[in-house]
Amino acid sequence: MRKDQRKQQFEKQQKQWFYTKIGIGAVAAIVIGALVWGAWGQVQQWRVSRDVEAYFGASDFVGQHEPEAEILYEQVPPTGGPHRPAGAWQNCGFYNEFIENERGIHSLEHGAVWITFDPDLPEDQIDILREKADSSSKVLVSPYPGMDAPVVASVWGKQLMLNGAEDDRLDPFIANYVNNPGNTPEIGGICWNGIVATTEEVPQQEPYL
Repeated sequence: MRKDQRKQQFEKQQKQWFYTKIGIGAVAAIVIGALVWGAWGQVQQWRVSRDVEAYFGASDFVGQHEPEAEILYEQVPPTGGPHRPAGAWQNCGFYNEFIENERGIHSLEHGAVWITFDPDLPEDQIDILREKADSSSKVLVSPYPGMDAPVVASVWGKQLMLNGAEDDRLDPFIANYVNNPGNTPEIGGICWNGIVATTEEVPQQEPYL
């Protein structure tokens, strides 16, 4: 083999090895990134599970409809209990006025996440919560004064106190609990074709013990 041919072959092998190393590095980066992302997701879910408060008594009231009666709840905002009858759940979506607890709870029974926020929450944070409602058919957002946190996320029998709309536990909470069979007494229940009415009446402020 002539000298110039050997040189060309060597240069060709060098290029092939260079591109092979780039490919190996890219694959390794993807694998590492996936592992890191998966680990971070597990950490986030663990943080949510650690901080969620569970209220087991809610299961006693599945399907218990009270058409007109005023109802007092053991949690504020409530996470379960007697509620308005069939067809009278609160449509999921964003509301800038109060809604009736009894209707919000019926939505929880259908697998919705109800996000309540302090009416004095900054407007930019309220906009973030509005986007949460707009991006899911099973997220209900409404103001609720007198809470122990600026933002509270609730599902049937469970609740998470949040530091604000940008609290990084909110998205994992939604992802984990929307339509989760463990907190959806009425599997297949919808969160539309219900009620869109709001109320001027201030929601219950103190837990009923």
